[in-house]
Amino acid sequence: MFILAYTFIFLMCMIGNMLVCFIVLKNRQMRTVTNMFILNLAISDLLVGIFCMPTTLVDNLITGCKNELCKERNQGQSCLQAQHQPPCCYQQYGDYCANLTS
Repeated sequence: MFILAYTFIFLMCMIGNMLVCFIVLKNRQMRTVTNMFILNLAISDLLVGIFCMPTTLVDNLITGCKNELCKERNQGQSCLQAQHQPPCCYQQYGDYCANLTS
């Protein structure tokens, strides 16, 4: 179950952030200063997903994540990632709606 959850989160991270990158780079109207900032955030999220998530999974599988410091570290990482995503989604949704009405 643990590996399945990590795999699901990893896939959602990759698909969502690659979709943001694709949309901003493909559509010239989406190349605003704000969207370039969001593109940079999506690229950084991709790098976190590629480099941090697999190593954290392997570390948790090897050590078993039994000590309190490990649990607190994982909780902190999850909270930071969860707080970062909604503003990006709202901004992209607003830009998408603005393009539909213009």
